[in-house]
Amino acid sequence: MKRKIVYSTLALLLFTLSACAPKPNMEELLSYQTAGTEMSLRITDTEVFYANLKIEDGGVSITFTDEKREGISYGMDKSGQIRMFFEDVEIPLDPSDELKCKDWLSLFAIPHGDNIWRIKRETLGGISVYVCRDERITLYIDAASGLPLKIEMDRITIDVLNAKRVDSEQQSIQLIMN
Repeated sequence: MKRKIVYSTLALLLFTLSACAPKPNMEELLSYQTAGTEMSLRITDTEVFYANLKIEDGGVSITFTDEKREGISYGMDKSGQIRMFFEDVEIPLDPSDELKCKDWLSLFAIPHGDNIWRIKRETLGGISVYVCRDERITLYIDAASGLPLKIEMDRITIDVLNAKRVDSEQQSIQLIMN
């Protein structure tokens, strides 16, 4: 009788442990921040902005697509230097300048090891997502593609309308949200 109880307990324990899928870590979840990622964004920061974002080897750039600012771009290199671009003109900006785009660009260059993240897998509207929170930032990352759906920080909300990532084999993964 004792053997049956021990064996059934062991079988139940093994089944329970094997059924638990491990959660990815933040390094894996932030892998979309590598070169080759492009996104169409709706940024809400006291007003609404529409823009395209590109992550390249040299840094991150954002180009406005709304009527008021169409064609104006901002870029941040790996050292944090921000530049403004319009057509063929490039203007380096003083790091002390208070720029909204500085916060936006930094949300696409989040270091994975600097913060303590709480990662939870949820289903939102039928889509399986990882919700990642630290004390200031909340990321909603699509579990299937690994691409972000939404990023929130303080007063800023960034909705990812379309995202594309070209992996090392030059294959394209796309996520389109309306």
